[in-house]
Amino acid sequence: MKQTVILESQYFGSIDYYQASIDFSYLKIEQYLRWEKGRHLNRCYLLGPNTPLVLSVPLEAGRGQKSLFKDVKISYRENWRVRHWRSIHDAYRRSPWFEYYAHTLEALFKERPADLAVWNRLTLEWVLKQLKWEGKIEVTTALIDNYPDAADRRLQSKPEPASGVGYAYPQVFEDRHGFVGNLCILDLLFCEGPAAGEVLRRGPISP
Repeated sequence: MKQTVILESQYFGSIDYYQASIDFSYLKIEQYLRWEKGRHLNRCYLLGPNTPLVLSVPLEAGRGQKSLFKDVKISYRENWRVRHWRSIHDAYRRSPWFEYYAHTLEALFKERPADLAVWNRLTLEWVLKQLKWEGKIEVTTALIDNYPDAADRRLQSKPEPASGVGYAYPQVFEDRHGFVGNLCILDLLFCEGPAAGEVLRRGPISP
């Protein structure tokens, strides 16, 4: 089995994203893809009382810009960090493990990085710490089409909710919506706590 996986950068990546990476020792994050708004790399999906909620980090040049991902800048013209944290708090405050993670997660939302790549990296590092992952994270230094010694999972992990996934766990609003798969990793952490890693490994994607 290959030890390195190549992934795009996601904002609090989806369960699919972490399922594709949890068993690798090295994560290499692609920085040189051309930004495309349809990839939703500045979005994550939670489960609210009425519907799945989407949190979107606003960007300086808008979602239709033509920059490389590493050059995409975050806009702070609105206080999105407070809004995102309040949305997370309101959706998950009654979940079994919310209080366990809330203090360090709220502190994360006080960070003010200029670049989306940096912010996504901070969320990645926070999540992997909670999952007790002990590998190494690197970033790419150029756009390379083929990595023969690594599992290339770039843009294979969709950040949107999905059905028919190979796992299930009790969710906060499951009585209203039924089970919703492939939400942001926070949903899994708040609902399953330290057992989240076991859920990620129930249907691992082969290299």
